[in-house]
Amino acid sequence: MIISATTGPAVSRMRLPGYRKHTWVFPVIQMFPVAVLMEPMYQILSDPQLIDS
Repeated sequence: MIISATTGPAVSRMRLPGYRKHTWVFPVIQMFPVAVLMEPMYQILSDPQLIDS
């Protein structure tokens, strides 16, 4: 906990490759309602038959 508390601010200031893309991807994903994301999640989980297991 102490290590993560001290390294968090330092890592957040690092400019990693893809920084600009990820800056926009996360807010856009958060704008989708949960109901829209349920269908793809069901498809992903039903392919390996993880539903009702």
